[in-house]
Amino acid sequence: MRTTQGWTTCWACGKRGYQTRRSAKRIKEIMHDDRLSVYRCLDGGSNYHIGHLDKQIIAGQVDRFTYYYPEISMNDIDRGV
Repeated sequence: MRTTQGWTTCWACGKRGYQTRRSAKRIKEIMHDDRLSVYRCLDGGSNYHIGHLDKQIIAGQVDRFTYYYPEISMNDIDRGV
């Protein structure tokens, strides 16, 4: 895993990853792009990534949670599953 200026290459997806949400948010602020979002690796890695939201989320057709975690229902969360 390569480390350069606070980021590493994510072993799970190969994208640039940050160890903490806080460090990813700092970089996002430096980039001055309000369209970017910080998210945890969706491929099983422990890193946080910076990227654009999907068009369906921006259009309000689906919320972030449902889009990125379709296998988890809100009922599961309410029950603590």
